[in-house]
Amino acid sequence: MAIAMGDETEEPYVVAVVLGFTATVLFLAHVAGTMLRDRKAGLTWVRGFVAWICLVVWFGLGCTAFYVRLTAENDTGPVIRTDDAPAAADVPGLHVTPTAVMLAALYLGTGLVAAVGAYLSHNRAYAAFRQARRKQARAAGQAATGALAFELATGNRRLQETLRAAADGTFAEERYRRWAMAEELKQYARVVIAQRAADPALTDALFEPDRNPFQPPPSRPSLP
Repeated sequence: MAIAMGDETEEPYVVAVVLGFTATVLFLAHVAGTMLRDRKAGLTWVRGFVAWICLVVWFGLGCTAFYVRLTAENDTGPVIRTDDAPAAADVPGLHVTPTAVMLAALYLGTGLVAAVGAYLSHNRAYAAFRQARRKQARAAGQAATGALAFELATGNRRLQETLRAAADGTFAEERYRRWAMAEELKQYARVVIAQRAADPALTDALFEPDRNPFQPPPSRPSLP
């Protein structure tokens, strides 16, 4: 970048351009690997030619950077002089230096790592499966909590029904006892009235069948 922008360019601008160039090429390789993986997974909205366009642009940027490096003047190279001829002027040309080779190797290596890594690690279907599995686990927990609350409510309802049945049995037993006591008091009142009246006709009228006779239950109500 320093060669392409010139020696007069300040270093912060060169660093900013280098960072932008690096981010762009890595993003292109990552997007290409992701799109190829989605295409392999059968997603219809992904177009295969878009991924190949990204790869072509990535490769073109790399070739451009490598060409700029090759066409730079090799200041470290030896100058060949002869006794009879003057020193030849340096002519810019293609200089295959270890730095240029290292640049190409790093560019290809980082691009392949970004593309292949995105292809192997990215799986939209598996991501959706993990999300569905998390939702299922959350729903199962909520269902378990709801089932526990339902069981507690059912047990409380059954307890209340048992207590109500016990209260109904106690009420029925007390009501029968009071009816029996009322029947005994009525009979006692008839006897006392007959003794004080000393009239056979009145006594016969007192001991006629009761209009509201006491009917004891056939068996004592059982408590639950």
